[in-house]
Amino acid sequence: MPRLLMVPGPTPLSQAVKEAQSRPAVSHRSAEYKVICRRVFSALQWAFQTKNPVLVYTSNATGAVEAAMRNTCNPGDAVLSLNNGFFSERWGRMCQQLGYDTTVLTVPEGQAHTAEQVKAELAKKQYHAVVITHSETATGVLCDLQAILQVVQEAGALSIVDSVTSVGISPLPMDEWGADVVIGASQKGFMSPPGLTFVGVGPRAWKAFERAQYPGVAFNFEICREFQTRDMPPFTPATHTMFAVDVSLQAMQAEGLSAIHTRHRRNKLKVREQLSAMGCELLVPDVANTCDAVTVAYPPQGWTSITLREALLEEFGIEAANGAGGLMDHTFRIGHLGTQRDEEVNQTLAALHQLLNR
Repeated sequence: MPRLLMVPGPTPLSQAVKEAQSRPAVSHRSAEYKVICRRVFSALQWAFQTKNPVLVYTSNATGAVEAAMRNTCNPGDAVLSLNNGFFSERWGRMCQQLGYDTTVLTVPEGQAHTAEQVKAELAKKQYHAVVITHSETATGVLCDLQAILQVVQEAGALSIVDSVTSVGISPLPMDEWGADVVIGASQKGFMSPPGLTFVGVGPRAWKAFERAQYPGVAFNFEICREFQTRDMPPFTPATHTMFAVDVSLQAMQAEGLSAIHTRHRRNKLKVREQLSAMGCELLVPDVANTCDAVTVAYPPQGWTSITLREALLEEFGIEAANGAGGLMDHTFRIGHLGTQRDEEVNQTLAALHQLLNR
């Protein structure tokens, strides 16, 4: 039975992306590859809504967040990490392991930080940087990033934004909102296989880079930027994932950012409404604080997360995700991002309806 992947990334691959992945190998220093790189670098600026460079790394998102920290922060710098779930908690631990003077501001899972909470913490001392998770994939929470970025800027701190499940999915105009570093990944809204991450770097982040003591080599901002001005990566890249991203970005540009945002929000609202009607309690009841990429819910009476996901997979070939962190054994997650469009969402909801109404 064919498997339909309805997890919050990676998303299923379109036929065009599959065909791009099957292209013959090319040299990453060839003229042919430079043409693809030039097109991707430009399209990423469109997707991030920025005039500044969007650096492309062969890495997972965890590596990209560490790269952002190493290139903008030094040991001993005061860094505020906003924690409201499994993935944002990781960034706080990373800050501590990198030797920063780390403060973790935690709110309960299922809640979003408010600008007022962040402002109150920033008033306590001078912070160098604030690490913000725009869309917490473990809980399906979306924070009011625009308002938080405003108070971060007012406090004179740098913003490092984990937007892996929001850029290319939800509104996030990098330049307009004044985000300093914005991080995305190929396997989410960009509808491609895992392997590439994208780091938008604004002027204040470049200024912070000038004082970075340990930016390293493989993820060095300046090395990557210099090579990208010549339409190539600094080191051997995931060439075939780049082929896929090129195709996906062209499809995204044809659809338009506004239509992309509308589609994701429409499917989120549909999933939330129908899961509630099936007796599934939503982790985040207030739709205003929910991300557009994934919905997290508790199974109805008589089901567990494991039995529900196993039945969905065995009987219908549809794979939903388990919860993450402390929610792992209690919730399930339905992805509705990237190539998980209306048809896939409707198919998943119909299967769940059959299971839960027996």
